[in-house]
Amino acid sequence: MNAISLSVVLPCYNEGAGLVQALQKIAAQLRLLEVQSEIIVIDDGSTDETWALFSQIDLPGIRLRGFSLSRNFGKEAAILAGLQHAEGAAIIVMDADLQHPPELIAPMFELWQAGAPVVNAVKQRRQQAAFHRHLGALLFYAMFRRATGMDLERDSDYKLFDRSVANSLLRFPERVRFFRGLSRSLGYLQVDVEFAPQTGTRAHSNFTTRQLLQFAMRAIVSFSARPLRWLATLGAAVALVVMVLAAQTLYLKFTGRAAEGFPTVILLILGSTALQLLGFGVIGEYLAAIYEEGKQRPHYLVSKVCVKSNQQETS
Repeated sequence: MNAISLSVVLPCYNEGAGLVQALQKIAAQLRLLEVQSEIIVIDDGSTDETWALFSQIDLPGIRLRGFSLSRNFGKEAAILAGLQHAEGAAIIVMDADLQHPPELIAPMFELWQAGAPVVNAVKQRRQQAAFHRHLGALLFYAMFRRATGMDLERDSDYKLFDRSVANSLLRFPERVRFFRGLSRSLGYLQVDVEFAPQTGTRAHSNFTTRQLLQFAMRAIVSFSARPLRWLATLGAAVALVVMVLAAQTLYLKFTGRAAEGFPTVILLILGSTALQLLGFGVIGEYLAAIYEEGKQRPHYLVSKVCVKSNQQETS
């Protein structure tokens, strides 16, 4: 059997509603390339019929491999599993809900053939979302850019890696992972291609607002210690304000113009308490990240494997 030229990795969580359609469309694009290819489905502990549907589907000319994780380990772990099991000279990671258009596979592959080791599919615009999610995304990307110097606002998880670059990415051992950030931090020549996010086959996001907030915090914590320095700066600013207010209070007292009541004291107590709680929260995130890294547990566990070798030999 000839070597695999292209692997397509699909992390899946409860994608049963559109998995078959997505696989068929991706397979159609792979056949147009006329190279040995494979699709790798990583079922991240789905609770619907995702694994059953994958086990039943057959795509002539395309090698199919599926790995069902023992529970939901999260998208980052599912992507890592796919990269570790992919055998292609080039590897594409994309979502399984068709928000990432399969029609972009061929242009990305051609850019790789032309010598680009990393091809990033970037969004022309952000998808429509509720106001609080849109605002939250803007704040996250602004903070991430400020903390790390990397602008990921238009980035997506739709990427192509040369085998050598994928191997470099797999050398990063951390448990608290942020795929988009890690990809950009690798360096290498990176080429961007634009796409318009599609409606997709999923009516609602699998991520709740709370999960998105946790993901954002972990992403920033995993890439920068600047939030801790921001706390130190904020603490210094508060201390300066306290010194000014203390000088003002003493001046008013000695000049006999001290105001009745303690509104300033109350505000200072509330402000310092809020600052302390904020500091404990940020420090707690870093301690949690250290705790996760220190346990050295596996990123994921595979409970089932399904392989369908439907490749056609080519000269």
